[in-house]
Amino acid sequence: PFPELAQEIKLNYDQVKNVSFSEKLQTNFNEIDTIPMFELTWKDSISPDTKQDFEKRLAMWLSYKLDLQKLKVEISY
Repeated sequence: PFPELAQEIKLNYDQVKNVSFSEKLQTNFNEIDTIPMFELTWKDSISPDTKQDFEKRLAMWLSYKLDLQKLKVEISY
């Protein structure tokens, strides 16, 4: 599904320069958790408030599309 998701992101957010996906391993030293992670590079810089808003909206949309409870979205420039 990654190519399809990347295409949808490109169509809906023309400010995005590229998209990457990975699975992040995280531990609290009692258990290990795998967190799906999307990283997007924006074409131009955006304000911190706008960045936070986009990260939240993209995380909600991707959670819905992928039927996942946990995932992380990070935006950089």
